[in-house]
Amino acid sequence: MARRLPCPSWLLHPLVILGGMESIAGEVAEGIAGLTHDRRSARAAEITAGWRAVQSGAWVGNGYSSPSAWIAAATAEPFGACKRMLHLGQRLSVMPETAGMFAAGLLSEQAVGLLADAWAEPISDAFERDEIMLVDWAKRLPFVIELPPCRVPRLRDIGRMMWSKTSVFLRGAGTVIRACTI
Repeated sequence: MARRLPCPSWLLHPLVILGGMESIAGEVAEGIAGLTHDRRSARAAEITAGWRAVQSGAWVGNGYSSPSAWIAAATAEPFGACKRMLHLGQRLSVMPETAGMFAAGLLSEQAVGLLADAWAEPISDAFERDEIMLVDWAKRLPFVIELPPCRVPRLRDIGRMMWSKTSVFLRGAGTVIRACTI
């Protein structure tokens, strides 16, 4: 006999404890994992096809200012996403192990991005030598947080902030000082 657990309706759906609930959950998890692998494989194929099209020069002569603009017009994706896609495509062309794992759906796009950002021409020999180890580490990353780039504040912004804070302080302190002297 099934037994209902107390669960608010907004949470997911009423949970029912059945003898085979673990197998149902396992099947659902396997289905989600399969879809994730398929999505990653499709994205890898999209990135590779975009990079090959740009390399072939297909975008030249169509009135676009850059390959990213051409792909953005063709796919209706944001310009920044297309620029990132071409960056990943270029990097995947020199990182065969990473490209293979991404195409197989075993590596997330965020992990590929981390490896692509780590690759540089001066260290390409070392990266090539250690790529299998790096890909293995990237596969095991449980969670990737992308932080915005850190920037040094401009002198003008520092001055404006200091002026703003100082004027607020002086207005507040000035009223207190006036009130105390009267």
